[in-house]
Amino acid sequence: MDLAPSPALHYCSTGSSVVFLDPDQNRYFKLPPRLEAAFRAVILFEPTSSDDCDAIDILKRRKILVSGTASSGAVSGPGVLPLRADIPTSDDVRPSLILTGRALVLRVWAASITRRQTLGELIQVIETAARLRTVPPEQNHASVLHRISAAVRRVDRIISPREQCLPRSLCLHMLCRWAGIDTCMVLGVRDDPFQAHCWVQSGGVAVSGDFEQASLFTPILVIA
Repeated sequence: MDLAPSPALHYCSTGSSVVFLDPDQNRYFKLPPRLEAAFRAVILFEPTSSDDCDAIDILKRRKILVSGTASSGAVSGPGVLPLRADIPTSDDVRPSLILTGRALVLRVWAASITRRQTLGELIQVIETAARLRTVPPEQNHASVLHRISAAVRRVDRIISPREQCLPRSLCLHMLCRWAGIDTCMVLGVRDDPFQAHCWVQSGGVAVSGDFEQASLFTPILVIA
């Protein structure tokens, strides 16, 4: 029987190990070495031993592997352009009071919703809300993007961005999508010690800032 990773899970290889994310349970996890080896064998289409078969049965019972055909043939994360720079900042870019107020309200909402809802529920909210646009997509994206970024940084003076990467990214992503700018929210992980991080990017540019920090993380989930 052909097997594939459960579509309910997201995973990536950090190099040292495979990390899984269950959005419906708000849970990151890793597998014991024997189970990880069996998972890699299935994904990489490698021959399996009898010991691997026992481990594969455990993965099936845990619903980490399900019936289907693995398509990638590689243990990797979701496709997203590598980061190459931060969005330029300038003191000359001054967001309007309306935009800053909208960013503040949205930031408060984002902090509330990320506390109350799982990632799985949050993805549905984002996908629904991101369909709304407040300006035509043919507007000058660079100018709009700079003003949105400046508004979010201004809100940082009121609400500390420290350990708030998820609600801050949600606020920024929503403002960009509503303005007709194609951005994505990226959740990434790293090992030794384990850490998770969230940022917003447009192409290879980190809209939320600090691309050097974000570049230390391997993407595990991309929300467009």
